[in-house]
This record gives sequence, C-alpha cells and structure tokens, in this order.
Amino acid sequence: RPGQDTPTAEWRQEDPGTMPAGDVYGGGSPTGVAFYENGALGEKWRGLLLACEAGKNVVFGYFPKPDGAGFKLERFDFLTSNKEKEFAGSDFLGGKANDELKTKFRPSDVCVGPDGAIYVADWFDARVGGHGTMDDGYTGTIYRIAPKGFKPVVPKFDLSTTGGQIAALKSPANNVRNSGFTRLKAQGEKAVPAVAELLKDENPFIAARAVWLLAQMGPKGAAKVMPLLGSKDATMRLVAYRALRCADQKYQEAAHIAGEKTPPSMGVLREAALITRDKYSAIQPSVLLAFASSMADDESAAVRREVALTMRDVPIAQGKDILVKLAQKFDGKDRAYLEAFGLGCTGKEAEVYAAISKTIGGAAETWSDAFAWIAWRLHPAEAVHDIRIRALSAKLTNDQRKLMLTALAFVNSREAAGAMIEIANTKDFPFTDLAKWWLFNRKGNDWMHYDVEAGMKALGLYDPEKVKLVAVEMPAEPKGAPKLPPVADILKLQGDVKRGQTAAALCQTCHKIGAAGVDFGPELTTFGQQQPAEVVINAIANPSAEIAHGFEGSEVKTKDGLTITGMVLSGGDPLIIKCMGGLVQTVPRARIASVTKMNRSLMYPPEQLGLNAQMIADIVAYLKSASVK
Repeated sequence: RPGQDTPTAEWRQEDPGTMPAGDVYGGGSPTGVAFYENGALGEKWRGLLLACEAGKNVVFGYFPKPDGAGFKLERFDFLTSNKEKEFAGSDFLGGKANDELKTKFRPSDVCVGPDGAIYVADWFDARVGGHGTMDDGYTGTIYRIAPKGFKPVVPKFDLSTTGGQIAALKSPANNVRNSGFTRLKAQGEKAVPAVAELLKDENPFIAARAVWLLAQMGPKGAAKVMPLLGSKDATMRLVAYRALRCADQKYQEAAHIAGEKTPPSMGVLREAALITRDKYSAIQPSVLLAFASSMADDESAAVRREVALTMRDVPIAQGKDILVKLAQKFDGKDRAYLEAFGLGCTGKEAEVYAAISKTIGGAAETWSDAFAWIAWRLHPAEAVHDIRIRALSAKLTNDQRKLMLTALAFVNSREAAGAMIEIANTKDFPFTDLAKWWLFNRKGNDWMHYDVEAGMKALGLYDPEKVKLVAVEMPAEPKGAPKLPPVADILKLQGDVKRGQTAAALCQTCHKIGAAGVDFGPELTTFGQQQPAEVVINAIANPSAEIAHGFEGSEVKTKDGLTITGMVLSGGDPLIIKCMGGLVQTVPRARIASVTKMNRSLMYPPEQLGLNAQMIADIVAYLKSASVK
C-alpha cells in the first residue's frame, strides 16, 4: 500500500495478526533449517540456527538473541560458494538459467549427525524456484562441517537399558535423541531419577530436553519441573512453563480419546503439585490456570508471551483477569509480545478490549501508545468511534494517526467503512491517498456489503464514470541504434564519480538514489553498494535480462483506445496501476479491454536514454562511491 516497500508488504509487517519476521533478506526462501545444540563443533557454536538458501548459494547462520518476547536475528554466511553474490537461475531473478553459472551449489537441507558434525546436502541445478528443475541426473553432494582432523564416530549404546536411552537423549542428532526420549517416556516414573540428573548438565539444551521429558513422565516427573517455575534463570522458567503446558494438553487429549469425563490434567498435574507441596496444590479447578495467573507477573516478557498463548482456548470468564494483567505489562513497543497477546484474545477481542479500557484506556486522544497498539491489534467493532477520533486528531503525530487508520481498515463493520469514507474526505488529513487505497482495497472483500462505492461517489471521492485516465505508453525498442559493448568491456572503463552523479539524474526519474528521485523502480542506493559492478552494469545495459521481483510491467488497454503501462498494484475494481514517474491511476474494470503482462522491462534501454558505455561506467562509479547519501 502507499508508502510501503515490497518486503514490508509481502511479509505483512504492518498488519495486525502478523508476527515480526525476524529476518527478511529479499528474494528466495529457506529450504532446510536446523538448530545446533551440541556436537563436535564445540561450545562456541551452541545455539546456532542454520537456514539453507538454495537461490543464493548459501547456508545462512544466526545466533538468536532474546529480544523482549521475541528474538533478534543477525544473519551471516555460514557456508557459501558465492561470496560475490552474483546470483543466477533463481525465481526472484526471473528464473532464467545461465549456462555460465559461477556456482551450482544449491543447499537444500541441513542437519546435525549423530557424530556431532553438521551435514549439508545440495544438488547441481542451473535453475531454482518455480518447480523448473533442470538437473535430469539428480546429482549433488553432501558436505560435512567439522573441526580439522575430525574423525567421525557414531556412538553405540543399548536402547534396551536406561543408560543407553539417556545417552541417546543426549545425542546431537534429532532422530537419535527421539529414540531415547520415547523409550524413557514409556518407562514412566521408573526412569524419573535418571532423567532428573540431566537437569544438572552444563549444556542448557540438554537440561532443557530433560525438562520437556520429565513433564510427560507422570506426576513425579512433572513434580521435578514445577520448582523450575521459580528459577532465577528466565529461560529455565520459560522452558518449564512450556513443558508443563504441553504436557497438560497431551493429558487432556489422551482423556478425550479414552472417553474420560474428568481430564487427567485435573489429577496428574494436581498430584504433581501435591508432591511438591507448593502453592499450586490448593488451587481449584485448574492447576495450569494457576501457573498462568502466577506467571503473568513474570519479569520476563518471553515468559508472559507463553502465558498469553495459553489463554487462546480459555473462556473469557476464566481468562479475563489474566489477559488484563498481561495487557498492563505491555511496553508499547514489543511487537512479538503484542501479537502473542492478540492470539490469546482470539474470539474474545471485544470483551478483553472492554475490560482493558477500564484500567489503561481513557479518552481516545489521551491513550498511551501501549493502549493504542492494543486497540490496533484487537480492533473490535466497539473501538471504531475512538479509533476514528484518534485518526482525525491533529494533536497526535502522523505515525499515531496512521496506526489508527490501519486499525480501522481491519474492522469488518459498516461503521468502520463509513468512518474510512469520512476520513478520506477530510480536508488536510495527511493520509487521504492511503484512506482511498483502503477503500478501493476493502470494497471488494471485507466491506463488500457496505455500499462503499456509493458512499465514495456521493462525496465525490470516486466515480468510475468520471475518472480521467492518462495514456502512458512504452516506446518501441529502437532498431538500428549503435550496440553497446559487452558488459566485460564496460567494466574495464574508468568511471568518474562527478560525471556519474550528473548522468544519474536520468535514473532518478524512476529510481530513488539516496534521498532524491522517484519511487517507481527498485531503490538503487543499496543495490549499487552491495552488488558487484558487473551486475549493476548489466542491469543498466540490459534492463530486460533480469527483471527484479515485484517490478514486472503490465499493459492495460481501455475500451476507448488508451494504452497504460506500469506496475499493477491491485488487480481489483478499480485496477490500480503505477506508471512511469510515479503516477498512480485507478482504472474502473468496466473500462478495461485487456491486461497483458509485458515481456520486457519498464526501464528504457540505454540507447533510448542516450547512455553510452562511458556514461554507464560513470553512473556505476557514482553508485559505488561515498557520495550517495
């Protein structure tokens, strides 16, 4: 929508109901993913998250760092064959295979072996994405990553013994430790002492495996976990709470299958509480809700996040006080916490909103940022009046008003649609284009029964019969124009930064460079700095060779003979198309004769722009320089 970049839009990062993505790195998508907890690589690599990216010839590495209720992910190249980042044959580049690929390393999966080494599988293919496999031989390689001089040894143990099962549970490999987990769980309380010993392990991941297993080993096992809810270590409190919550769910499912009227959780977890003689033993009827009520005050946002998720399937009568307590702990900034809270309110948003309003609400214009974000996330129909007041209030910042406009767009009610029409018609409102965009977007889905178009027509906001369209045609590609030399030859030319800055003014008619230019084509500041010079040269010299994902062109022909070329932003009614120079036009569906995908770039070839080889070299020198700000 207006003002959004492509990654924000595609990952729904400004929509209520969407968790923060963690990392958005552009085209492509992870294939195999693994988490390294222990093994041959040593303590330095504990907690390593690995994600294979076949399209970019890399296995990304992360060390997730707790960040409020979520995690901060800082990406690095753990394993790559393409340090120059000269990508080819990927769907985000149009999927065209290149016979001169510098590398065919396409990592597809990663795991940790029972010997403690990391294993990466790839396949040799010139094409990635779109299910267009070109490797008829199904060929590839498995790489082992281990310390120098490493000799792989797969430990042997007897799974018929408790000792062998414990050894399996400590394995670096998922499948091996699962074989130990399931057998120890089957032993039940008999194996609790042996598993409880692992709580002392110096590796926190192995200790966490014991927590998860003990919670599922009957009352005596769960009793070993309950004291951990009071641990000084927030991560241990979190693991203990999640393990008990998971166990409770499994017990209830088992009871349902067995047809028992009284869920085992009323007996198993309660008996565990009695064994520990702790504060939870006196709570009726649900020990799990007692956990939630107590942990809702936890100083850790991550622990409170888990409590919020617990509330999703708890009736409002039992969960309201806990949800109000969680809302009061929201700092107004932590999106992961807010989204977890929103999930906990699923199906009871209106009731929770009403309850919170009495404690941290107040007059609309005086809302705290925390309460405004909660209203944005819950967006019940009952909040429309106050949301409208905040959106129209000149006392608030533009960001605060825009937040309310977005909240309004997600309320499915006639009042919300009417408020959006009113706002779009308000003089001096800073986001009238966005309000109109939402009206066009919603009139065919959530608000289709609320006469949005009639309301817009009555106020003169939009009348399909009176829309004035402007022809925007792409000129035919020149014939007989002097051919540019190959990219390799342009690369050899010495570019001049000052001349390049002057020549780049041509680019700024459609691209942003630094703070200047038009937001139509891809932003060139980051592209110019990060991509190799030959890639930048090729993008200018051969614009149709590889069209950036999200910038494909379309040609719209109207029934009265107009031709409009550009990028289709919305294919509904009206069709919204962004044309050269940033002009956005709304085309009523009734006036459209055809919409055709273009087989060429919306960018003019260099011959039409009057660019020669030296000018291209100069532009690249400028884009690579520190002069771009």
